[in-house]
Amino acid sequence: AGVNVLRIRQQGGEYIFTVKQRLTNQLNCLERETTVDNLEAVVEMCTLLGYFEVSQVNKLRRKCKYDVFEICVDEVEGLGDFIEVEKLSTGEDSAAVQKELFELLESLGVAKTDQVWDGYDVLMDNQKNIAIISAD
Repeated sequence: AGVNVLRIRQQGGEYIFTVKQRLTNQLNCLERETTVDNLEAVVEMCTLLGYFEVSQVNKLRRKCKYDVFEICVDEVEGLGDFIEVEKLSTGEDSAAVQKELFELLESLGVAKTDQVWDGYDVLMDNQKNIAIISAD
């Protein structure tokens, strides 16, 4: 099993608790989520399990469906704009799904060289480290 990442997201007036288990890379995850009625209790449970807050990501997300894909355009505070394509799949070969996603992105004019493998939390952490290193 891969690394587990927990996320609590505020969306449309409700809180959503997500567990992501990395499979082949940071962006290829087994994901389960549910709404949360008691935010404080969930945060406390996560703390008791040894989890701690790594980062806060503020973004504005626009979503649409196209065929079997969900396309998300994100404006991420401090990082810029991103496009993400997801396909919910069970049991499909992850390499074949990734190829399908890249083909769709390329048809939208996104070059393969523009691909980002890190999640927003990692990108933000890397940006902080660069700022600290260059501060000397």
